[in-house]
Amino acid sequence: MAQIAPRPIDTPRDRPLNLRINRSISRWAMQSVDLRQTSMPAPGSGTPDLGQVIYPVREMAPAVAFYRDVVGLPLKFQDGDRWAAFRAGAATFALAPGATGGGATAAFRVADLAAFAAALAARSPAPVPAIARGAHELTLTLVDPSGNAVVFYQSLPQPAG
Repeated sequence: MAQIAPRPIDTPRDRPLNLRINRSISRWAMQSVDLRQTSMPAPGSGTPDLGQVIYPVREMAPAVAFYRDVVGLPLKFQDGDRWAAFRAGAATFALAPGATGGGATAAFRVADLAAFAAALAARSPAPVPAIARGAHELTLTLVDPSGNAVVFYQSLPQPAG
């Protein structure tokens, strides 16, 4: 079987989607990371770790208040209206100014979704939606002040089989 040599990424259309989105979100946030020059581990040597998820926001202050005060994420760092980073387990959940709507959705795993929903209801000025039951997890979906969906989930025990 013939192997196809990779071609260099040299035009905006050829760049990976996540790089195009991140550049449009915030050039400042991407200055220290050029994904085109990051080598992936060799097969069998491990997998890359997710370091951060960046959400675009229309206004920084209400978005920071939502994720800090309602969701309960600890704020690690904020640079005015340019950037905010929250501790989210082993990864960072970050906010940067940019166009909102569409795109990926962050999903946060919690141990007890019912208890988490009760804590949200105590902190949120808006009603907390009902928990939905899927085949593999319970989910609760909120919408942040910029219109981004954010999902919280609890895995359900799977039958042995």
